[in-house]
Amino acid sequence: MGEGLALRDVRIDGMPRPVRLTVAIGLVGGVVLPDASLACRFSDAVVGVAEPAAGTITVDGRPRARPGSAEADGTRPLIGLVPADGGLLPHLTLRENILFGRLPDGPNASRRLAHDADRAAVRAGLLMGLDRHPHRATPGQRQQTGFARVLFRGRSVAVVEDRVGFPRWAGRLDATARAGVALLVVTDDRHRLDGVVPGPDIVDLGASRGDPTVVS
Repeated sequence: MGEGLALRDVRIDGMPRPVRLTVAIGLVGGVVLPDASLACRFSDAVVGVAEPAAGTITVDGRPRARPGSAEADGTRPLIGLVPADGGLLPHLTLRENILFGRLPDGPNASRRLAHDADRAAVRAGLLMGLDRHPHRATPGQRQQTGFARVLFRGRSVAVVEDRVGFPRWAGRLDATARAGVALLVVTDDRHRLDGVVPGPDIVDLGASRGDPTVVS
């Protein structure tokens, strides 16, 4: 297993305490925040949409890149994000959502990319036709399509948003899905991590108790 994701005393405004956590490739870690707003902002800070108030975030020992910035050119690793609702574009099919942002390059590239998208969908547990649009898929299938998009893009680290009102991830992040990627599940409800993240690999900031420092 590779080094994966390392959060070193990462904090955003409003958090009760900083987070110190490592998640190796192939494993799952979890962070519990007091409310959905903090959980969303913490996810944004980890993936680089925003910067944390303090702390460092590395992937395989390197600082992570910010999406859309000049540093996201391969010299720094990007972290994938799976929004709680999947983050899909409604006018695209599930396959097109997985492929979104990748342009064919060379002969037979479109067919090859579609094949790779189908493989990512299988890894994500999405065992259904990918030619339908998001409104024809269940909420869980939309989540898995978002996860397949992260796998298709080859991210070695992904943040998975878990929110009340959406399907839980329990039973859907098996060894096949986790192969080659470190997963961080961010939620505002500790109980939703049951069956998803081992207890020792959870940093629970949802209540003022215990030591927030967990290193797996």
